Amino acid sequence: MLRVARTYSNIVQFRRDQTVDLGESVSLFGFPHYGTVSTSLNLTNGIITSLVGTGNDPLHFQLNAAMQPGNSGGPVLDEAGFLIGVAVARLRDDVTVRETGTIPQTMNYAIRGQVVEAFLLENGIRVEKRASHERADLREVAQRMENAVLPILCWRQS
Repeated sequence: MLRVARTYSNIVQFRRDQTVDLGESVSLFGFPHYGTVSTSLNLTNGIITSLVGTGNDPLHFQLNAAMQPGNSGGPVLDEAGFLIGVAVARLRDDVTVRETGTIPQTMNYAIRGQVVEAFLLENGIRVEKRASHERADLREVAQRMENAVLPILCWRQS
């Protein structure tokens, strides 16, 4: 959790019903390879490809939206633009090749929204939730996210 000294008018709203479905469309926002590729917000989309994470972990779900270093911590949104998860991991190519002999293709993972909500509530932060009824225009969702999703940079002091 990161506390900042200012308030923001745009926040990511959680979906009221946090149940996710196999095949559900998702959008992922983040800053992949920040500074190397660009410093601009990036959007990828895909579907939920498994309702569990690695080792059948029920706290995560798998998605096929492209994910790179720099996407971690980014919101995973439903078609209405509400949060259903947070990007946390992708299978490492080198480890998977060593263990299986194949390169994984878009096997990425998000922590479920209700897990994120529970963590925030434990720390005294209430989330805004909305019912997800209709599909939003992805361009409008992207515009909202440009003012709600920010890169977090860590600098090593020498």
